[in-house]
Amino acid sequence: MLTVDDAAAADRLAAGMVFGLTAEAVTWPKPGLVTALGTGCHRDMDVYTLLRSAAELQPCFRVAAVFGLERGSVAEAARDFAELRAAGRQAERVMLAATGGVNTHRGALFLAMLLCCAAGVERAAGRPWEPERVCRTAQEVSRDALRGDLGAPVGEHASVGLRAYAAHGLSAPDVERAGRGHAVRSGARDVPGRRHGCRLPGPRRAGRSGTARRVVR
Repeated sequence: MLTVDDAAAADRLAAGMVFGLTAEAVTWPKPGLVTALGTGCHRDMDVYTLLRSAAELQPCFRVAAVFGLERGSVAEAARDFAELRAAGRQAERVMLAATGGVNTHRGALFLAMLLCCAAGVERAAGRPWEPERVCRTAQEVSRDALRGDLGAPVGEHASVGLRAYAAHGLSAPDVERAGRGHAVRSGARDVPGRRHGCRLPGPRRAGRSGTARRVVR
């Protein structure tokens, strides 16, 4: 049973994720991507599609945060990772229902729900939410499951990413190292919009735009 404070923390995490998706959606410029001013290279979505998707996903992010809070440790969250994955698949169905079948946030869903889970684990352990620590906990929670995915034979229903990894001969440790570095740097450490852009004079959107371009690159 969650305490009142823990339930409020889960609400804040979910709302924060929605804010992040919303801020990304309206940020301009993002060459080729949907912004508040245009659809970029996309013909199947606009900014309203992204905003509707983000709003519908808030309860799903809360589920992931509660999962981490209730498990309370990396070991238990990793043990029950299949349940978090099932929640992610349900979130994907929510997204597709909200958008009429358009994939707006499939990639963000994986990272966002994993980070919500990790933040929940950190709070349960009595630690403050420090970006690098949350990213590290997310890595530890998902490590074994992802190694299993990346080391398994690639079937006909494998994702585009898994097929690409197999085609280029990458091993699970290779992918883990590459993904960990990018996720931690982008999420917590080296993104200029976080470290510098938000302190620069001028509109806040400049920091968000620089962050978006850095992550995509």
